[in-house]
Amino acid sequence: MRRFVLALALVLAACVGETTEPPPDLDTPLLQVRYEGGLAPAQFFLTQGPAFTLTRDGKLISPGAVPAIFPGPMVTPYFSSQVTPGELSQIQDMIEAIGLPDMVREMDDDAIATVFDAHTTVVTYWDENGAHTYSVYALGIAEPQREESRRLQEMITVLETLAGRSSVEWVGDQVQLVAIPGAIDPELFEEAEEWPLDETVDTWDEIASMRCAVLDASVLEAFAGANQATTFPSPDPAWADVFRLAVRPLHPGETGCEVPG
Repeated sequence: MRRFVLALALVLAACVGETTEPPPDLDTPLLQVRYEGGLAPAQFFLTQGPAFTLTRDGKLISPGAVPAIFPGPMVTPYFSSQVTPGELSQIQDMIEAIGLPDMVREMDDDAIATVFDAHTTVVTYWDENGAHTYSVYALGIAEPQREESRRLQEMITVLETLAGRSSVEWVGDQVQLVAIPGAIDPELFEEAEEWPLDETVDTWDEIASMRCAVLDASVLEAFAGANQATTFPSPDPAWADVFRLAVRPLHPGETGCEVPG
């Protein structure tokens, strides 16, 4: 009930015309929430982007729904919704209540003794002093004991509410391509498609047996017919005979090709 009231309060605040004056560079990130750790392999976290990114001009970016089909799309879909000035002001108040401006890199790992291999929720806030990060282990699984963690959980509930409103597809300026060795099912997907770009995977960064590159979002046009099971011939037989791709747009504040945590 408390979470519902918080979400409703944001909507009502927008209606009374409360405004904020965002600082310059409005398309830069104000806040980002992502999930790290747990039992999931490095491939999962390398190919999954943030749960939420909120820019200073009120653009809220979050993952879109993936069709329940196989094979699914090669490109991870993201959508953006617009947060009003009043809602942005309320979120800034929640950031202050958590204490993010006074943190550098702090962590609440109180639940680590009772919860095994859960993910860690990581929130990053940017201001004129740089990045401020607060991490909470098993948030949403174990009841948080710290006030900062409870307030973070409330803010995430609000972000979920705002992201569920009217939204449009979001791509961004750059995309991260992760080349994963092998085919999902060699018997079903034996024939590899011709590699459509000038760049080759043997020149990309190597991370946990995968290869990764950050390219301009315009390259997506070359992969219009590909999906998550599409394979491409590898130029390096020592690494793999064929590989497939996981592609996602990079959010503001991300550089790409790094495994979080």
